[in-house]
Amino acid sequence: MRSISPLGYLSLGLFALVLLITQPYFLLAGDPVAIRHETRSLLKHQEIGIPYGARDELPANLIPPSSEPDQYFWQNDSRQKYFSRWGLTNTLAFAIPLSVVGADAAPKPLVLALNTFNVALATILAAGLLLLAGNNATPLWSIFCVFGFLTSTVLFYYLRAQASEIIQMTLLVWSLVAFRRLNDDLSCADDSTPPWKSVPIMIAFSFLLFALVHAKVYFSLFFLMSLLCLFTGRLGSTNAKNLALVGCALLGLCGLSQLAVNSYKFGSIFEVGVGPAFPRSRSDWYALEHFKNSIPDYLWGRNASILFFVPMIIFSFIGFRAHRLRYARESALIWLNVLAIIVVAGGWKNNNGEWCLGPRYLVPALTLTVIPALESFRSVARYSWLDSRKMLFGITFALLLVFGLRRQIIANNLDFFGAQQVAGSLDEVDKQIFNAQYFSDSSPFTIARDLRSLCRGEKQGHLYALDRAVRGVWPDLGASLNKLWQNECVDNLYFWALPKEQWFN
Repeated sequence: MRSISPLGYLSLGLFALVLLITQPYFLLAGDPVAIRHETRSLLKHQEIGIPYGARDELPANLIPPSSEPDQYFWQNDSRQKYFSRWGLTNTLAFAIPLSVVGADAAPKPLVLALNTFNVALATILAAGLLLLAGNNATPLWSIFCVFGFLTSTVLFYYLRAQASEIIQMTLLVWSLVAFRRLNDDLSCADDSTPPWKSVPIMIAFSFLLFALVHAKVYFSLFFLMSLLCLFTGRLGSTNAKNLALVGCALLGLCGLSQLAVNSYKFGSIFEVGVGPAFPRSRSDWYALEHFKNSIPDYLWGRNASILFFVPMIIFSFIGFRAHRLRYARESALIWLNVLAIIVVAGGWKNNNGEWCLGPRYLVPALTLTVIPALESFRSVARYSWLDSRKMLFGITFALLLVFGLRRQIIANNLDFFGAQQVAGSLDEVDKQIFNAQYFSDSSPFTIARDLRSLCRGEKQGHLYALDRAVRGVWPDLGASLNKLWQNECVDNLYFWALPKEQWFN
């Protein structure tokens, strides 16, 4: 595996700078708040979980009766504690920025710490992708492809969110780096290979997967698939057997530790805390019938279409064959992982994650599809740029890049939940007054675009027409809705959009 080129390091530096100044200047609501509060309790009391006696320290809207049972915190009456529903890796990861600014830091220092942490993780993630790109085509194409994926797709949204996805994305990418190194070593092994060669890499690989499973338990499937893809047909050598034993032992240890965490946090070794909110009160949280909605949604739906939210994946399909020929086991692992997450998340009634952008549950797995996309350039590399085939390839890439960047700018200029807030604010309005089909058929991008248009004072778009209609019937309600929509336009300022005197004050 080649090292990163000097141009790659320069690109990483520029990427980190751009990401830093485009981070949000506010604290993301929802799931990350629950994780951070469990981390605060860990730093202050050196124990996992928030005692019932500290209930007043938690936001009232995140605990029952304001929220649904188990929506954010799992109430464990036997331990008299609230537990975050998300994995232990997330709690420990948030300890890094919170340790720097303090468990009870004010919002502004906390935002800066979380943003810096996100930028560090995103840069580490991008470095892993560039390492994997080292043997692919030209350095310049690798840089365009990697950063095109990270900036013009929904991945950019999750590089800015103070949530669990960026942790999963980073762990997955570096797990694949270790997988390729092990795969290369095993491919070159012969009878003279030392019996314990690559054991340190195998241990590092297993512990990356260990952390990944404790971020989201269904990545235990990825751990198992990694071992199968790595060792199938290779157990004839002593070295391969030893590495397989190390991997299986750590997989077993990972499973036992996850069962212990389940028992401690959720009261049962079989309760994992994932899936839709409040699973204890719903019997239909996973059902085969949900696939009739989720599969179309992942393919062409307005909420989670892979083609619309990750348009660059077209190059992953183009490069699939070339990647499979060069790295058959790696290719199998990447696409089996995507399929596994679709099978897991597709059976949930909420298959893409509500109050988010795009297919949130698929995002970490989709990050790895950058790797086969890198190989797509091989299909036209031998041609001159004046050749129509290579020219078409370049034009398609440029158009998808511009298309994706525009959508990301629209979505990320606004509050993370702007589109959902707008749609939710209309529940109290008579459905005969506005075009209800607009909201049922429009993606969050479309609503965000019209919201920006309204807030800029442009006299066009569905929200402008709706604003006038509601004000004509219910002036007070119209004014309050307009104020809510205006607020959604200013909550998510980019760091660089603030007056400079506010940057560090």
